[in-house]
Amino acid sequence: MSYSTNLRDLLIDPEISNKEKILLLLMDGNCVPKAVSEIKEIAEKYGFRNKVFLSNISSYLNRLAPKVVRTENGWEITSKGILHLQNKGLVTTKIIRDQQLTLREYINKIEHEDVRSFLEEAITAFECKLYRSSVVLSWVGALSLMQEFVIMNHIDDFNNALIVRNPSQKIIKKKEEFSKIHEYDFLQICFGASIIGKSTKQQLEQCLKLRNGCGHPNKLTIGENMVAAHLEFLINNIFAVFI
Repeated sequence: MSYSTNLRDLLIDPEISNKEKILLLLMDGNCVPKAVSEIKEIAEKYGFRNKVFLSNISSYLNRLAPKVVRTENGWEITSKGILHLQNKGLVTTKIIRDQQLTLREYINKIEHEDVRSFLEEAITAFECKLYRSSVVLSWVGALSLMQEFVIMNHIDDFNNALIVRNPSQKIIKKKEEFSKIHEYDFLQICFGASIIGKSTKQQLEQCLKLRNGCGHPNKLTIGENMVAAHLEFLINNIFAVFI
């Protein structure tokens, strides 16, 4: 992701709200978590020293949920916050990683043919502007990858967290048995087993909501930026981590 123009210009633009400026500042430095003091320092670094703004950063942040979330490492912008900035034309998105690796370049790293197949179709759907299909397929592929990872590496931890959450639930022994667990519950159990962190869980919950919206007939309208953000998150946090 990159700013549609220089961040310094965006901060002094009177047409951009203070809440949106907070979101822009949270994106600085690849969206790493930031303390309130760090957000203030970044604003001042770019020459934005509006006293009212600087003294009310905490207040703005507390009113920005669910576009931001406070984690143990600081304040972070969420996918909803990024999508808001994209829809306003304040940031642009490209599906890239550190070394310009594209989504397609992950395919050869995934051993399981069924996951590769879903990922290939998700990419093709995105390129053909079949955005709903891309969201659904990429989610199914990401979830399958996570399930395989749990089976291979953390099944005991997962089952322990599963029993804590639902004592009547039978433990999982093979991948096919994950179908007995709702996808939302799967995310909560993975978090309880320390397989994923809180921020990742919260973002995956948003991805799941988008997937559910795209998987049923309704009036939901989505565009390239929204789907690109969805894919970018899954690339960086699932496909690049759980392979």
